[in-house]
Amino acid sequence: MGYSKLAGEGLTPNINVHTLQDIIDFFPDATFIINECKRVIVWNKAMEEMTGVQSAEILGKGDYAYAVPFFGEARPIIIDLIDQDDQPTVNRYESFRKEGSKLYGEIYAPMAYRGRGAYLWAMASPFFGRQGNRLGAIQTIRDITHHKKVEQALKDSEERYREILFSIQEGYYEADLTGNIIYCNEAGCRLLGRSMNELIGLNYRQIFKDPNTAHHAFHRVYLSGKPGRGAALEVVRHDGATRVNELSISLMKDKRDRITGFRVVARDITERINIEQRLRYLCLHDQLTDLYNRTYFEEELHRLENGRDYPITIVSIDVDNLKITNDLLGHGHGDELLRTCARILQKPLRRSDILARVGGDEFALILPRADQKKAEAVCNRIRKAVEEHNSKHPNLQVSISMGSATSHGPEEPLQRTLIEADDCMYREKLIHGAGTLNQIMDALISTLESRDYFSQGHASRLRRFCQALGQTAGLSARQLRKLTVLSQVHDLGKVSIPETILHKAGPLTGKEWKIVKQHSEKGYRIARISPELLPVADFILHHHEHWDGQGYPLGLAGDKIPLECRIFAIAEAFEVMTSDRPYRPARSTPEAIAELKGCAGTQFDPELIKLFVPELEGENDTEECL
Repeated sequence: MGYSKLAGEGLTPNINVHTLQDIIDFFPDATFIINECKRVIVWNKAMEEMTGVQSAEILGKGDYAYAVPFFGEARPIIIDLIDQDDQPTVNRYESFRKEGSKLYGEIYAPMAYRGRGAYLWAMASPFFGRQGNRLGAIQTIRDITHHKKVEQALKDSEERYREILFSIQEGYYEADLTGNIIYCNEAGCRLLGRSMNELIGLNYRQIFKDPNTAHHAFHRVYLSGKPGRGAALEVVRHDGATRVNELSISLMKDKRDRITGFRVVARDITERINIEQRLRYLCLHDQLTDLYNRTYFEEELHRLENGRDYPITIVSIDVDNLKITNDLLGHGHGDELLRTCARILQKPLRRSDILARVGGDEFALILPRADQKKAEAVCNRIRKAVEEHNSKHPNLQVSISMGSATSHGPEEPLQRTLIEADDCMYREKLIHGAGTLNQIMDALISTLESRDYFSQGHASRLRRFCQALGQTAGLSARQLRKLTVLSQVHDLGKVSIPETILHKAGPLTGKEWKIVKQHSEKGYRIARISPELLPVADFILHHHEHWDGQGYPLGLAGDKIPLECRIFAIAEAFEVMTSDRPYRPARSTPEAIAELKGCAGTQFDPELIKLFVPELEGENDTEECL
């Protein structure tokens, strides 16, 4: 149907349709016009391209024919909503709105572009003639598929971005320029111990322990425009706990490159900070005593070398016989001795004094602004503190040797002063070396007595039996003295046996018995270092040997076993059998003698058994002996 025919039918009064078609053909957007009868009177070239329908095919058609190329069916579209209220049609459009007489909306047209489909933006409005009379309606359509795809891609990207933010371990926050949080992820909530609802709208001043420091960190980023990384700030969790967070701060900007706020990525570095502080502490401190170590001591010597704190006195301190203590009582006892020494040495010092553990058994003390007289006063206070400790702790006796030297200026190097202090300390150690060893031996015996609580009276009864049997055997006075000493210290090696084994009620396991059998060798080593016990060291080693060679530790037999040890073995066995034990009651004297006779020639010297039986038969039962 041509334009003249349309005009001849009266469909387009007061309008030159041909001229209108020519004008609208120049529109870049697809456009068509319908008259008051809802018949198509204009269909521009852009519409032909979008729909694949030529104008000659559509002009003059009504009954919603203009909707078919877009939706595959004849139905009302946005242009029809100008004159009718059709809610189902309105609902098909996204972002539908009405501004005066104009209608706007977005819709997906599956049949556009010959079935390829497209997202379309549409605008419809009434169409008026020159006289202002309404002639119909016009609809303009624009392909926004690319825009929609970009928009969807942006939404997808934002969604992935949000998903990533929610999955990362670091806390993520967005804040406006006033410091109020406008977004955060789950990790950010966990870092601060708050829910998302509690965090949104919260100001940074309510989060950071020092808001001013936080403000400076954010302000630097704002002024420089460059991201700020590695800022370590303390935050206060909802429960009041303080944690250290490392922040990476960057700016948020809008499309016009205007700053709108801040992005913050945060991670909790509290544990790392604690470890670093601990490592720094350990670099300069002794792990056992918590005193400064040799590294710090050397650094302080270097620092003070050219300072103004002269005169400077250095005191060299050595713990006496630490190696012996470790060997005999174990390193645990030795460690406790060192810790005790550290506590004692700290008591008399000034805050400016520097005490360090500079070696295994060596301590050193720097006394700034202290001449020899003041240093001697400090040493006297230390000695007094040691005496007070020893009077209260007989089982943990402390013995130290000290020497001091003073530097009066940089011309007397502190390293040389340290050497002089060491020399003085070693001279003192030589002077009272034997006395400190006696202290250790006394402590060992005291420890043994305190641990052997289940055999009250064992030592005194054993001593009495040894003296009686020794006299019967015709020992000399010197031999009797040794035998008496042996009765007191034969179990000295038991100080190294765990109390769980030493005090076990019941038979020992094979492994436990092996540990117990080591006590004679350890007791021997202890006695070898003591002038007072050296004469009985061999007796301690052999006091568990058997006549038939089945004893320990060397398996000696017969006369190769010292006489004193053979006498002691009989005396001890008799005392043990006639005393109560946790795992059995005491035996009577006749029962004990019968046991001794039964073991004559195997465990005991048979001749001594014959000699001692009359002496032992004079003993009453266990209770009377006690």
